[in-house]
Amino acid sequence: MKVILKKTSGKMFDRNQPLHLPKMNSLLKIIAFATISVVIVACVTSNSLYKKGNQLSAAGMKKEAAQFFYNSLNKNANNIDSRIALKGIAQKVLEEDLQKFYQAHGADQFKEAVYSYRSAIAYKEKMSRFVELEVPSYYEGYYKESKDVYLGERYVDAKKLIKEEKFDQANEVLEEILKIDKNYKDAHQLEKFSDAEPLYRDAMDQYESKKYRTAYYEFERVLNISANYKDAVYYKDEALKKGRLTIAVIPIVGTGTNKESADLLYTSLMQKLLALNNPFIVAIDRKNTDLILKEQKLGLTGVLDQNTAAETGKMLGAKAVLSGTSTGIGYKEIPLKRVEQRGYKKVTSRKYNATTKKYYNVYSYAKTTYSTFSGSRTVSENVQIQMVSSETGQVLLSKNYNPVITDKLEYATTSGPYNNIYAGYWKYKVIPSAQDVVEKSPSAKRELDRLFIEKRRTMKTKTQLIKEMSDDVALKIAQEIKSYENSRE
Repeated sequence: MKVILKKTSGKMFDRNQPLHLPKMNSLLKIIAFATISVVIVACVTSNSLYKKGNQLSAAGMKKEAAQFFYNSLNKNANNIDSRIALKGIAQKVLEEDLQKFYQAHGADQFKEAVYSYRSAIAYKEKMSRFVELEVPSYYEGYYKESKDVYLGERYVDAKKLIKEEKFDQANEVLEEILKIDKNYKDAHQLEKFSDAEPLYRDAMDQYESKKYRTAYYEFERVLNISANYKDAVYYKDEALKKGRLTIAVIPIVGTGTNKESADLLYTSLMQKLLALNNPFIVAIDRKNTDLILKEQKLGLTGVLDQNTAAETGKMLGAKAVLSGTSTGIGYKEIPLKRVEQRGYKKVTSRKYNATTKKYYNVYSYAKTTYSTFSGSRTVSENVQIQMVSSETGQVLLSKNYNPVITDKLEYATTSGPYNNIYAGYWKYKVIPSAQDVVEKSPSAKRELDRLFIEKRRTMKTKTQLIKEMSDDVALKIAQEIKSYENSRE
């Protein structure tokens, strides 16, 4: 869109031009100016912006003209004409804004006065990128008078709203006060109070309702706002003590070949529970449980029945008892076996084309052999766990796991570089046969290369596999306990 503002004799703008700004109302002027600014700034030079600013200035549109001069300097900060023009007209715009402030101040319209002055100062600061505008010092005194009165009124409003427990509305008022004067009286503390108090009350309600977990996190939110708010620290600690799920983890029982797996599972489970980093989950370890059980002359085996588990939990000072068994350990091994494979080696030869007088490549495939190795080890087991409430004897959690872990190793070797080795089949090493075939497809080559680049030459041991299996099951159990804990209030 091409916009032309042209001054003609007898008229502010030529009627034949597309914009008739003198006849527009204020809203249309603003829209027209914004459109002109977007289009022109994107594609014109500093000098052309300067000329448009002069046209707007001649039309009495000071603020709009100042913006064009400002944009001109954005294009070229060394444009002296634009700098001089901006200095003069921006000062006039600022003085008009200050006059509006002064009138509002004189009429005791303190809110309008405060915001008018702040707007004028913001304009001055914006223009300071290119020119320094002047504000008579006495205006600051008038502003302070209006500000003190206005903020005093708003401060009274905020305290009244807090007294009426309208904390959200009080917050809005306090935010306004602090935006105008960040150090105004104790507004900052009042804002913290109006933020923290409703949360604190809700936290206390949750605490009184014995919803300790919810209360704990609400008190934490309160303390994030104000580190020493009332007695929130005390009640947060109390909520944690009363809401904490203390679990006596009885050693997993396993016999024979299952004992190794059971011990690894127990150790891994304690590690996974600790790694949850959940303040509400505390596991009593083997050292403490074994000592107490020994003193009580209790020999506990397997998954405990509900009554035994409840009694044990009370003796151990735990709210829940977790017990379990590891049975049915299985182990299967297919030893690593070498197989000689028939394949092909790609051979590249150079030939000369007498017609084109250029060399080209010719490919052939020579019969060869390479070796593949494969084997696997698999472990499996059956794990049963149960968590019982010491307070009620209720089964809180009961799960069976049947994990299977397999390590399968496959690799290939050849006497030379593997890049030119291809899979395939040949019947005779020297004599051609109709059954001979070379697997040239990209997928077949990728699969064979995968075997060649495999670095491992030994399979994981049985103990390593049992450890992996135990870690996997322990993580699942820990996540189940976490889910149960998260479901509590």
